[in-house]
Amino acid sequence: MKRLAWRQLSLCLLLATVPLPAWSGEIILPSSTLDRDARVQAHYKTELPGTGKGQLTITWTDVYGRLIEQRTIPFKLRDTTEVPFLLDLRRAVAMRNTLAVRFSFMGVGKRGAQDRRDELAEISFIARPPDRT
Repeated sequence: MKRLAWRQLSLCLLLATVPLPAWSGEIILPSSTLDRDARVQAHYKTELPGTGKGQLTITWTDVYGRLIEQRTIPFKLRDTTEVPFLLDLRRAVAMRNTLAVRFSFMGVGKRGAQDRRDELAEISFIARPPDRT
């Protein structure tokens, strides 16, 4: 029994040292229902302002599990919390879609301490088809 408890404690300590992405940011879209005939300005908003460099990895899938788009966007922050990016809704095929964004950042805090972040956020939206004539 003591051996099992020791293994569980060892496993917990090991997992505590592995850096895992945090779910603290959010994706901001103009609406939860968007028209498919345009490009939309979206934003990734992190909880704390930062100064440094990073990248957004954007993964867009639809309700059928199809990968619509996956891309990485480099960015620089200067004491801000938002990173803008464009979403071309003309690529949408299905109405129900999911957008997942990974925010990877390395910068310097206000007191000179290293600021490393790896965050994830996800949002669902509707891509409304254009009116047919």
